[in-house]
Amino acid sequence: MLGIKETLLGPRFYATDFDEMEQLFNTEMNKNLNEAEFEALLQEFKTDYNQTHFVRNKEFKEAADGIQGPMRQIFVEFLERSCTAEFFGFLLYKELGRRLKKTNPVVAEIFSLISRDEARHAGFLNKGLSDFNLALDLGFLTKARKYTFFKPKFI
Repeated sequence: MLGIKETLLGPRFYATDFDEMEQLFNTEMNKNLNEAEFEALLQEFKTDYNQTHFVRNKEFKEAADGIQGPMRQIFVEFLERSCTAEFFGFLLYKELGRRLKKTNPVVAEIFSLISRDEARHAGFLNKGLSDFNLALDLGFLTKARKYTFFKPKFI
């Protein structure tokens, strides 16, 4: 990355209290959870409306070529920050999907599908960086970045 400063708004990787998340979505403990709403939400994610939203084509590449000077640097930093944020989401939601499988399989699958979408977004943005002859080593970031605690209620 191009020397991005870490600030309150990002880019950061977050961890959460997974045990508390299990309690929040435990249908035995929380009888007021609306399972019908979760089922409807799951069907929305399964439909995968998001699948074709991100397209890299000739016009996309030409637009990248046209960005020069200080605006180019700002845009590259935007792509890097966005890619990092989407990749963080992929990791967090993937882990939530894994951990909630026994507690609430429907919510677990929702988080897994959110993770799928976040990975798709991160991949699109990282490929966008290739139009600027750059790429983020996302695997390295998982080891090199500090994780910040994020309360479950904000997820």
